[in-house]
Amino acid sequence: MKRALLISFLPFASIASNASELPKISIGGSVNLQYGVVQQGETFRYELGQENTGKSIAQNGIVNNATEIEFNVDGKLHSSYGNTNYGGVIVLNADTHLEDDDFTGDKAYVYLQNKGVGRFEVGSGGSVIKTMVVSANSLAAAAGGINGVQQKWINTRNADGTKYGNIFIKWPELAMRCDGITNGNKFTYYTPQYSGFSAGVSYSPDYSARGTVAAFRNVKRDANSDFNNVFDLGVKYEGTFSDVGFKIGLVSQIGHAKKDTTVRNDMAAWELGGRLDYKNFAVATSFADWGKSGTPKERVGGAKYGAKYWTLGGKYHYNGSNFSVTYFNGKRANVFLTQDLAVNAIHEKGFNKNQYLSFGADYSLAPGLMPYAELTTFKHNRYGSSNNNKGHIMIVGTKVYF
Repeated sequence: MKRALLISFLPFASIASNASELPKISIGGSVNLQYGVVQQGETFRYELGQENTGKSIAQNGIVNNATEIEFNVDGKLHSSYGNTNYGGVIVLNADTHLEDDDFTGDKAYVYLQNKGVGRFEVGSGGSVIKTMVVSANSLAAAAGGINGVQQKWINTRNADGTKYGNIFIKWPELAMRCDGITNGNKFTYYTPQYSGFSAGVSYSPDYSARGTVAAFRNVKRDANSDFNNVFDLGVKYEGTFSDVGFKIGLVSQIGHAKKDTTVRNDMAAWELGGRLDYKNFAVATSFADWGKSGTPKERVGGAKYGAKYWTLGGKYHYNGSNFSVTYFNGKRANVFLTQDLAVNAIHEKGFNKNQYLSFGADYSLAPGLMPYAELTTFKHNRYGSSNNNKGHIMIVGTKVYF
């Protein structure tokens, strides 16, 4: 492990001269317990092909847990540029059953940070499009609102039993994050903040390469899914005017579409957002456009292609309590990013639309203890279908931080 850390930092070795103290290790994490009740369309309350037989789907009236353990290693170096921090971060899932993506960890990366030079990260860490985005997502209290857990509680299948796949925008995120490809190994750099401005870039040679060599040694460069040479770019400005704080952020994702038997358009997506803060209140909004990302190059007249969404939200904080309302509206058609093959495109003539409206409240009852409640309404509208799912999810829970 020490050798791997040293090799990762060799390009920046000129910054450091000698360590002033041994690295410190800290352990933290969270245990998140939830109880959820779902009300959705009649056809969507049962197992596939088992309508009205009493075999209802499991995501209703159950207790859910989400547990993470985080390890942080932090050290300091003396240099001609001033003190430099270095270390690593590991975030592991500690549930009794893995998530759908079967990842045992959310993050595993090393970093080097200097106030005058910036911050470098190498590994499976957060991307610039996640850390620098400005949108209503950041305002959500309780279980995450529009960018929370709603997709795991509702039946994401069509009335005939076929899977939704990736026909909807599941979460208000740019393309690759929306479809769940977030753990790709990458290099990331953040500039220092100058007069309120900051910027960042993440580079992933291949988004299919996640974790260790043993996990991705069979990754193919000529596959029909995923992207390589992916750049995530971000720029943000923060400032204050009188008593009002404001943020403006622009993030973008570009990359080359891998191909074997199908030809898809390259990645080129962006999101622009703004936020205002005044005393205990905050409001934010954003608009995103995926452009032609992942759409088949072979087009059919009259068909729709691409994806767009927008978010809007507000938050109020008072005496340890947070109250929020967030809204998401998105549309998507014929976008193929991961497991779906563009060769199977049906070239739909209209967009598949969905929307979420979420109300959340939480309260810091004691240090590290936060009970919360959230109500989210949802509506799916697949083009050409007369039977679409809609309803609401009520979640109450408690999160313990340590």
